[in-house]
Amino acid sequence: MATLRTRSPVSTPAPDAESVALPSELFQPSYTKATKALLFVIFILTTGYVGLALAPWYVLPIGWLIVGTAITGLVSVANDCERQVFVKSKFLNNLLGMVVLIPVWLPFNTLSESASSGSWLNWGPLWLLRSLWFWVKANFAIPVTTFLGGNSLNTNKKQMVVNLLCLYAFICVFFPIMTMTVGLWGIFKYYIIPMCVYHFWMSTCLKLGDQAGTNPLSLTSFPFWVEFLGNNFNQLGNSVAKFREQNKYSLPSYNLKAARKALRERYDAYQEVNFGFETFFGASNTNQRIVMKIHDHWYDLTSFNHPGGPIALNLGVGRDATALFYGHHPFTSKKKMDAILNKYRVPEENLDKVLSGIRTANEVEETFDWNATFPENEASFAKELISEVRTYFESQAKKRGISLLEATKATPTRWAEMIIFGGLFLGLIPLYVQGYWFSIIALPIAAWLAAAAIVHDAMHFAISTNWKINFLFSYVTPWTASPLMWYHQHVIGHHAYPNIPFKDPDLAHAPGFMRLHTSVRWKPIHKFQMITLGIIWTLGAALYMTVVPIKALCLGALNRSVKLLNISVTRKIVHVLGRLFVVFLLWGWQWYVFQGDLAKQILFTAVPMMIHSLCFMISTQFNHLTPENVAASSNEYYTHQVVTSHSFSMKSQFVFWLTGGLNVQIEHHLFPAVNHCHLRQISPIVVRLCKKYSIPYHESTSIFEALSKHFAHVSNMSHK
Repeated sequence: MATLRTRSPVSTPAPDAESVALPSELFQPSYTKATKALLFVIFILTTGYVGLALAPWYVLPIGWLIVGTAITGLVSVANDCERQVFVKSKFLNNLLGMVVLIPVWLPFNTLSESASSGSWLNWGPLWLLRSLWFWVKANFAIPVTTFLGGNSLNTNKKQMVVNLLCLYAFICVFFPIMTMTVGLWGIFKYYIIPMCVYHFWMSTCLKLGDQAGTNPLSLTSFPFWVEFLGNNFNQLGNSVAKFREQNKYSLPSYNLKAARKALRERYDAYQEVNFGFETFFGASNTNQRIVMKIHDHWYDLTSFNHPGGPIALNLGVGRDATALFYGHHPFTSKKKMDAILNKYRVPEENLDKVLSGIRTANEVEETFDWNATFPENEASFAKELISEVRTYFESQAKKRGISLLEATKATPTRWAEMIIFGGLFLGLIPLYVQGYWFSIIALPIAAWLAAAAIVHDAMHFAISTNWKINFLFSYVTPWTASPLMWYHQHVIGHHAYPNIPFKDPDLAHAPGFMRLHTSVRWKPIHKFQMITLGIIWTLGAALYMTVVPIKALCLGALNRSVKLLNISVTRKIVHVLGRLFVVFLLWGWQWYVFQGDLAKQILFTAVPMMIHSLCFMISTQFNHLTPENVAASSNEYYTHQVVTSHSFSMKSQFVFWLTGGLNVQIEHHLFPAVNHCHLRQISPIVVRLCKKYSIPYHESTSIFEALSKHFAHVSNMSHK
């Protein structure tokens, strides 16, 4: 769930909070520091709300993030006040703590008890509800138990009465005024949505606090900007809040940074539980084992720290991952790979136990003959190809002073192209939402250029050796396919088994209208598929990123080819909600922004969708679906990748940019984890070796020649 960083292994029991020695000045309340902290929180909130009032609608998410994060700063101040460490005056602590919690709708003196409960919600994604449980307990459970604690009102009860009267008086005045002045949308805009952001951060804080435990040398840590805007709110989840100096003062939040530095310098056992990437993007089910089959043997890789990251590793769970394994490790020696795998091989007698609870694809036999692909004691196309391409990248690595693996990823020039295309896309968005007519053509083209240059390589793990960068870049443009479905359709299915029926999903897209392979049963409507081709080319991409993913989740398989295995119910729900959000993001807001202008509503919704889909189809449909490719096959993995693929316009830089390098398709299928910027350089090696081993290398000199071949194939398939 989180990233744990430690300076050294801890073999001794964790010390008590009071036994940890910190400079005494860190425990002293300071009016100066307290005033600065309070004024800063007020300044950030004021600035954020002014921004929400003035910003165009497409900037609102940034404003909500800032305001919601700053609201946590109010709770941080109140927590200090509750512990009587914000300032030295008890009266000021009580008064200020009550006032700052009123906008958050929380009673004062309930934070500590509320924060200590709700650990039962840590199961799965329910931890996101921790802060809401915190809110419910503080507003209802604690006040009720306080009043039922005795027959007469003591001081705490009197404080609770005053607190609740002020709180609910504010609520009774605040919401009616908000409704009359800014309306229902204003309440969501200025209060409910920022509060959702606040609850997210607070739930995260409580979750990480539980993971840090009671060890005072294990602290929670958030990114700098979050702690900065939130006034070190993460102290709520830290055992550092229990530090005491001579049982008098605990640690104020405005001294947390200094305390963290002192702990880091004084104690080797100091460690941090960080709000990190794995908090959300690690394995969706931490109890599920990562078990896959390679060469008819099952391997339990649950404990393996995969250099390529958890996403790539999880693609093979429950299925035969042999083709995936070879396709993504071409330059790693067989001896090294075998040594690693042997450590994790599952003994036959333990197989049933290890596979318990894991859905498997039940492949009967391997598709390719790996002994023929890599024959012992004799040369082969695959061996020579990998050896020569490896030599090329070794020379590049030596020239640039980087590792072999780094040499296969995006070069500085490619990064510059990615920045230009991505910047062009982002720069056109404001013009698009403001209704500039030229943008309905320019924006989808820019979106495709960015997707082709960035997203496609990212989902092949080919931009960087850092898997987190690849993951983040897979979400660059909303017009692109869902990563979850793309990994299944493209990486697991199509790239491993191109043009193999019931293994390659690309052979069965829209079979009710298009027949692109003999494995699809002919229907009378297919006689007209040269006409329906136009509909598919202009709407296909839009359907592929919305309807197809939801259909696949319902059926449990993608285009009758790739089974969707071991995806949790939570992940499915999140995926569906994400697709619905994409629908609104692309085709919903126009009907609100351009009210009263029906033509603009329709055109700004439909035209970008059609143009982007057209760009996608032009870049992808020629690559395998030509008469010469569909009829070809081989039982040798690398040979099969060549004969079923088709490259075009190899010398055109314009076509390379337009397609994101997909026009260099043969080389891409041979080395999917190599960035497209290298493929034209290794192409002469591939061409020469194909000629040596009499392997057909299918290529068209122009995009128009490739188009004619594809249309010929579509026409052929229209006949019974």
